[in-house]
Amino acid sequence: KLLHDPEIQRNKAEYGRIIREVIACMTLGIDVSPLFGEMTMAAATDDLIQKKLAYMYICRYADRFPDLAVLTINTLQKDCKDNSAIVRSLALRSLCSLRLSNLIEYIREPLLNGLTDDNFYVRKTAVMGCASISQFSSKLIEDLGIIDKLYAMLKDPHPLVISNCVVALDEIMNLIDDRLQQGNSGVVFSAAKLFLKLTEYLKDIRDHVFQRLKEPLLTITSVGCPELAHVCLKHIEILLNESPRLFNNNYNSFYFRYNDPNYIKLQKLNILRKIATANNASNIINELSSYVTDIDFTIAGEAIICMGQIALQVIECCEYCMQKFLLLLSLETDFITSRTLQMIKDLLRKYPWLADMFIPEINQLDEISQDPDGKCAMIWILGEFGQTIEKSPYLLEEIIENISEETSSTVKLHLLTATIKLFFKRPPEYEESDIDVRDRGLFYYRLLSRDINKAEQIISISRKEISIFTEDSTTDTNKAVKSSTFNTTTVLYNNEDCNMETNIDSQAVKALLSSEDVESQVNEESSDEFSLNLQAITSPAEFEKQWFSTSHSTAVVYKLKKKKTPQELEHYFTSLGIITIAASKPDQYPIKYFFFAQKKSSEENFLIECSADFNELNLSMNIKCSNSEIVNNLLIFLEKNLQIVDWLAS
Repeated sequence: KLLHDPEIQRNKAEYGRIIREVIACMTLGIDVSPLFGEMTMAAATDDLIQKKLAYMYICRYADRFPDLAVLTINTLQKDCKDNSAIVRSLALRSLCSLRLSNLIEYIREPLLNGLTDDNFYVRKTAVMGCASISQFSSKLIEDLGIIDKLYAMLKDPHPLVISNCVVALDEIMNLIDDRLQQGNSGVVFSAAKLFLKLTEYLKDIRDHVFQRLKEPLLTITSVGCPELAHVCLKHIEILLNESPRLFNNNYNSFYFRYNDPNYIKLQKLNILRKIATANNASNIINELSSYVTDIDFTIAGEAIICMGQIALQVIECCEYCMQKFLLLLSLETDFITSRTLQMIKDLLRKYPWLADMFIPEINQLDEISQDPDGKCAMIWILGEFGQTIEKSPYLLEEIIENISEETSSTVKLHLLTATIKLFFKRPPEYEESDIDVRDRGLFYYRLLSRDINKAEQIISISRKEISIFTEDSTTDTNKAVKSSTFNTTTVLYNNEDCNMETNIDSQAVKALLSSEDVESQVNEESSDEFSLNLQAITSPAEFEKQWFSTSHSTAVVYKLKKKKTPQELEHYFTSLGIITIAASKPDQYPIKYFFFAQKKSSEENFLIECSADFNELNLSMNIKCSNSEIVNNLLIFLEKNLQIVDWLAS
């Protein structure tokens, strides 16, 4: 009742005291919501304290009276344009705190104005208002492009604005944090993509984002269907490109399960190779060694290769890996022996001292692998370390005796090189029909005939320790994760860019391109001496003046292969540098055109009168030029280009 009393309303001091009592009751938990209408009216005042208390009350009870809250909009919007920065800031903070969906449309303009306000205090208030609005209207945040604006404001000259931007962005991101715990994988991937987009240029925050994404992705991998697990594993692989140590402690999550299909196993092998470190490499290699007996030869072979690749990148486990390889050789399975020898060869190339572990075992081998790749690896080892392998000349001799049955040129080339390295014991003495092998043998023969010592220096040269293999130098490690590719099929196709690249020949390209693209390609590929100026221009009056002042003309008639449209003719001629000056109505045949062209790098102009009858497939031209000698060049140029696009009848 006191708030209704006109006498009290005229007494500002008393009126302010009553309002303070209302706020005091509100802070004590007493329900004073019935006074909403009166407190709304109290906000329309020049008294800053009274205005602040009234706005505090309105923000507290606005959700109970959404219809009455609309009455405060005019006052709030008016205050958002007040000359006082404090009043503008207070009104904007209150407007963003109402959290009523029916008032969202009234927030747009004041919020955007606040973000660009001249006063830093208003700007920082607007920034925090964005964080408040994001909790009940994420659509408004997206529609207004608030995220991009906040990122731009990180360069604001005032530190308070910058700090508030960081806090606001963090709160907005935290709003979607719970989405990562959703059971729907689509929601999880969408939220992950948003996180990556928001932190694309913030490395420190991005590292925290990767940690947040780790558990949800591992959950999907373990409980999802095989297809979904495969998609998730592909996404994990691209995350490892930027954060290689992200899953170092979760390596056992990528061990095989009994019901994993082959494509899941292959993807897990790729990931295990990437996350191997000095701390976990031995455990991973031990697990991989158990996969060698898989019933699928592809998986078994890839497991052996993965073991070797881990040993090549983690020097601490190379000896342990060699021990495992020696155990695999004892299985005496040709396929396993072949793959193992290939990886042992690579290990010896990078770690020559491991030969001391391998040589005692090779002396106990009774047979050499019959697989060409495995045989090549074994021959290379015999040639490279033959001086310490007792059986090396005898093992090579066994292969040489059966050379007539060998069909692989690669094996023969390796054998030839290895034999030369041991030429003091077993020189090559056979005829060979394979031209590559024969040429290599002839080269070695001439080299030996000229100077044996020089030949030894060239062929048996000491090798430097290899730090990295060429095939491993193009790895994706430490490449930034592009947020635009996350949660797209680009991840599955291992493309660096969003657009898939396909190698197809030029004929297929022209078939797929539109006629406009073909025409532009033709023009770009044409490298004739004669060409037209694509930038040439003239006025109709100047064209008419030149036309009547030039007496000499040349007439030519072309027969079209198929019907064209007036638009196609004009467009193609324009792409060649022949500009339309005037034309008759396109629906009445024949259509009469006047074209203008200019020779490139000169001022020689061509004036063309053209009559086109697309029904009869006739194209007749009358060409004028002050220099009649170059008209023939234009005709050759025009006819050639029309033939290229297959317009002319044969």
